[in-house]
Amino acid sequence: MLDNLIENLKKELDIADLVSSEEPGHFTLNFEENLQINISQVEAGYLLFCAVAPCPKKNTEMYYNLIMEANLFGQATLGAVLGLNEEGSTLTLSRELDYNINSKEFMDTLEDFVNVADFWRKKTSEF
Repeated sequence: MLDNLIENLKKELDIADLVSSEEPGHFTLNFEENLQINISQVEAGYLLFCAVAPCPKKNTEMYYNLIMEANLFGQATLGAVLGLNEEGSTLTLSRELDYNINSKEFMDTLEDFVNVADFWRKKTSEF
């Protein structure tokens, strides 16, 4: 099913050259030089994931409070979740999708996801 969603996405947006796959059920969309969205098929559905930006070295307490507030009701993330990588050095964004998603919903959700990643990349650079 994910293969079909990705194929429809490539055709609809004419982005075949931006999509790569190293293994079945895992795709990478290279929207910009430093923005890669990983899409994987997981047990519960699909997972969108990306590394947003390196965490700031200054004003970290204020930054982490801002991130926690953004996650509180999902309004500042449009339903995605901000987190940190294992080392705590990079802000990440992830979102799980249900299997029962159609191509239109998938594209809309992906667009929101990219917009949120871009927003938080800019917000992080302000620190």
